[in-house]
Amino acid sequence: MQQIDLAFFYCLIFPAKIFKKDRAGYILSSQQAQDDETNRPFGDFMAVQLKKSLSLEIQKYKASHNKGFSFMF
Repeated sequence: MQQIDLAFFYCLIFPAKIFKKDRAGYILSSQQAQDDETNRPFGDFMAVQLKKSLSLEIQKYKASHNKGFSFMF
């Protein structure tokens, strides 16, 4: 239950996506955190996912910005 709470906590601060190809790592880090009784493995995994997610969003923004599309009115 603690891993779910931690995942929810991370999602409330930053919307992190768990990519399909990283699903096994998500489960493994969750199990390791539970076995080791520490949140570190799960937190590290979520940090990597957040970085990956934000990097993709930045790339999408730059691509749309280069095309002349803007969110500004």
